[in-house]
Amino acid sequence: MKRLIALGVCLIIGTELLVLILHDRRFVLAAAGVAAALVLLNIRRFLGHGIQPEAESDVDDLGDALRRWVATTETTIRFSDSTRADWDRHLRPMLARRFEIATGHGQAKDPTAFQASGQLLFGPELWEWVNPNNVTRTAGHESGPGRAKLEEILLRLAQV
Repeated sequence: MKRLIALGVCLIIGTELLVLILHDRRFVLAAAGVAAALVLLNIRRFLGHGIQPEAESDVDDLGDALRRWVATTETTIRFSDSTRADWDRHLRPMLARRFEIATGHGQAKDPTAFQASGQLLFGPELWEWVNPNNVTRTAGHESGPGRAKLEEILLRLAQV
């Protein structure tokens, strides 16, 4: 950009000097105007090329973000419909983390307040699927709670 402007100024000065050397002073203003117009058109063209690809890349970035979100959501739904081991490994930590963030009660700070607020928000039936201390290592082939429970848990988290 700086080079383009410097070359444009040199073109304008050179054009004026050339016209002055030829001793035809009535063309100085016209020649300088033409040189300035050429420089401004090149600057406009240079700046115009920078804007167009950015707009296209923003659309691509939004599309990629949407595709990642859809893939993550589909994976989460698959985990909710699979076994309890998948629920314990993938969904329980995510739900417990979201619960801690939403309520501000960290398990490390005050475990009794954490348990009490979880019981109040979710009730005993849903809390057993969110509680990070309820992971079972032996019951890996049991079925998980399913999509309906996940939806109910997420709705209650959204109400906080």
